[in-house]
Amino acid sequence: KVGEDIVNFGRVNKIFDIKGETLYYKPFFEEPHTGGIICSIPLKSLETSNIRKPISKDLCMTICKDLKTRINIREYMDANDMTTLYNTNKETDLVRVLKLLNQESKEREHGLSTSKKTIFDKAYASFVQECAYARQTSIDEAEAFVNKYLN
Repeated sequence: KVGEDIVNFGRVNKIFDIKGETLYYKPFFEEPHTGGIICSIPLKSLETSNIRKPISKDLCMTICKDLKTRINIREYMDANDMTTLYNTNKETDLVRVLKLLNQESKEREHGLSTSKKTIFDKAYASFVQECAYARQTSIDEAEAFVNKYLN
């Protein structure tokens, strides 16, 4: 529905038009690299896509608190598995990627590999954006909020 917000490929977007059988949306937050970008998806493809609603303020808070809890890791996941998990666009998988990679970066002497760091950065940016949306704050304020729980 026009005016609703969605999450697709780790970014919060606003639906601004529906013409015929096509839904049009654009980034909710303006960023230098998204300048003027407009996306579309056929309505019939919505059910098979990974598009979802953004998280709520309460869920943002619950997730942030959960980021502080330690996971018992027997074996670290490889970068390909982390990418697959991130690409599901499910908030539970996003948080799992963030949590696992954050913990791994603290436990490993040399931190994360380049590919895992890239995945972490994507997951982090996605989660920060959703928290900014949910808490109705700027990206910078949401970043500071999330960092309190990651560090």
